[in-house]
Amino acid sequence: MNGFVWTKATTIMVSLALLIPVAVAVPTLASSFAAAGPPPASHESVEVDVTQERSAEGEQVPEAVEAQPAAPAPVQPLAQPAAAAQPAAAAQPAAAPQPAPAPGPVQNANIAHVENRLVALSYLVGEVDGVMDGALKHGLTAFQKVEGLNRTGEIDAATLSRLETATRPQPRFSGPPSHFEVDIPRQVVFVVENGGVLATVPTSTGNNELFTSQGYTRRAVTPNGTYRIDRKLQGWRHAPLGSLYRPSYFNGGIAFHGARSVPTGPASHGCVRVPMQFADWFADRATIGSTVYVYGGPSGENPQPEFGQDPPLAAAASQPAAASQPAVAPAEPAGPGNDLLGGLLGGG
Repeated sequence: MNGFVWTKATTIMVSLALLIPVAVAVPTLASSFAAAGPPPASHESVEVDVTQERSAEGEQVPEAVEAQPAAPAPVQPLAQPAAAAQPAAAAQPAAAPQPAPAPGPVQNANIAHVENRLVALSYLVGEVDGVMDGALKHGLTAFQKVEGLNRTGEIDAATLSRLETATRPQPRFSGPPSHFEVDIPRQVVFVVENGGVLATVPTSTGNNELFTSQGYTRRAVTPNGTYRIDRKLQGWRHAPLGSLYRPSYFNGGIAFHGARSVPTGPASHGCVRVPMQFADWFADRATIGSTVYVYGGPSGENPQPEFGQDPPLAAAASQPAAASQPAVAPAEPAGPGNDLLGGLLGGG
């Protein structure tokens, strides 16, 4: 009995102990709320009050616009993976350069015009007949030699072009007024009359090579110097080194003469070859006593540019007079000739 009472008493005392602080705290909280005043109005209430005040003062107040929800941000497409790098195309080999077309004759060229132009410039072409023949080829070759063109003997584009602008060659020597000039580097002969070039003829002179004839070895040269024509023969003459047509000797056995072969460069044993197409015309003008200048070759001193009317002469062996020969057509005879001097001294 006493224990029960004691337990109840203990429970009541604990409850009182818990309630006393609460009773004290409640009035205190109530006093704090009273001092703080009423709770503030909400944001919407404030806006309404302000609007009402402005309206009361007469100020135009725009209607409130309902806030629109923000537009959603555009969706960016997913980045595509970078395309795989394509391998560079294999470099193609450069096309092999095409060879330039070989120079050749111009088709449908006005041959008669070419012939007339060459004649006006002093080049022999034979008859002006509009025919591409051997004489015209030699005339073209002489022109190409003088002008420094390819020695083709053809009417090619370069030759046609130069023909329109070229001028007549000028003699290198002024006296005597009529003479012959053998230009070794260009392989032409200038026939000079009255101080000007009457004709330009292609030639082939000594090839500067060693040769042996009749037991003697010597070099095939056409020596530089000043000479005079001192002996002439008519018709064909055979010599150990070749056949000569109407030779006109000016330096021992070296002569102007007609030849069937007149290459574009030096090829003789020392003589000055003239194409057969022009051989008679040339021989008729190569008179005894005519002055001959040879220059530009590998042998001997070049003559001086000026000699006046009586140039110094290179020494020449005294030759016996040749028998007069009848004029013959330029055809090589079958039998041997009697040109003893040409045979001994190496014509051709």
